[in-house]
Amino acid sequence: MGKSLGKVLDIDSSGVSVGALLMMLQARMPKSDEPPLSRANTLVAVNGVEVSALNGEDTKLSDGDVIMLIPVSHGG
Repeated sequence: MGKSLGKVLDIDSSGVSVGALLMMLQARMPKSDEPPLSRANTLVAVNGVEVSALNGEDTKLSDGDVIMLIPVSHGG
């Protein structure tokens, strides 16, 4: 895999769903005018597989899973 350009967090997420993880991460983020962290503006991959190919936000996480959050930018 390529070099990480963001933060690496080691969290206990075993048995937690992707949706719950996004909510936990959003709660840790400082308040800002940016849109909240959600699947609408973020691609989420678990072990290199985008979660829409799994069970979406209901995808359960296991110890050792690698979760990548990839921001989606739109322009016009």
